[in-house]
Amino acid sequence: MKNKFLNISLVAMTLSLSSLINIANAGLITFSDRTAFELALGTSQTEDFDSFVADTSFHPSSIDLDDFSIVVTGNDVRANYNIIDAPALVSSESDVNGSAHMRVFTNINKDLLFTFDYPTFGFGVDIASLNDGNRTRILIDGVDAILAINPGDFFGVISTEAFTSVTFQGIINDVYGIDNVTYSGVQVPEPSTLAIFALGMIGLVSRRFKKQS
Repeated sequence: MKNKFLNISLVAMTLSLSSLINIANAGLITFSDRTAFELALGTSQTEDFDSFVADTSFHPSSIDLDDFSIVVTGNDVRANYNIIDAPALVSSESDVNGSAHMRVFTNINKDLLFTFDYPTFGFGVDIASLNDGNRTRILIDGVDAILAINPGDFFGVISTEAFTSVTFQGIINDVYGIDNVTYSGVQVPEPSTLAIFALGMIGLVSRRFKKQS
């Protein structure tokens, strides 16, 4: 009975891991769960925007946040969009967790750009209402990170190669919130290592089932 319970647990853990991690492109692995992302990333820093007490625009001018800057490109400036939305919030539409956050509007003429001051290996954000119906792509130094449609409340990516920019590329109108920008300049194990671990878990579970059958 104990072995059977262990096997079931291993299966559940493997399935959970595979659902939270996705090999996006060569050298990139994406996450839909913050806990799994931070565990894989290790040492990191997080910008939570809580120091902002008034709404502050990052379009058309950028905001410098010490380790990185943010800006929305394009000339079409719209009131109450592309701002650090400080309480009291402008709208619940982009509200991530009730605190100050990035209220973003992108489209075919507008992209959101994160530019880091030093080489970075991981990037993750809490999100609200992003990519409702294939409206936005995320590029890591120009490489498509394959954002899922309606990705949930978190998006993270780890790269085997250092990058300095993350672009939320507008396809059609998309309004969304971003908070708790987590990043790291410390290189982490290759994404393939995590994939091999998952496959190894599947193999272990399969072998144990065969022995008992």
